[in-house]
Amino acid sequence: MNGLLLRQKRLRVFWHPWFLVGQTVVVAVWIYLNIAGITKFDPYPFILLNLAFSLQAAYAAPLILLAQTRQSERDQAHAIADAQHREDLAEAMAQR
Repeated sequence: MNGLLLRQKRLRVFWHPWFLVGQTVVVAVWIYLNIAGITKFDPYPFILLNLAFSLQAAYAAPLILLAQTRQSERDQAHAIADAQHREDLAEAMAQR
């Protein structure tokens, strides 16, 4: 499988609703456990949580840029195909 396609599949995971819901639950539990005093592995101001978000952003940013580039390539290919189709229709109409 093409490396670009594999990266796009990973990117789709980041935008899937279940991933976003799961991440929200993990963050809420993380904050609750540390504020309630049940555990103190990352006390307020949650530096480890911030580090996790930074790592995720650093990982996701290049994937997002790659997906945008691929989408613009698809848009350009569609525009060229549409232009060719219009030219073919105009030529067919002129021959009538």
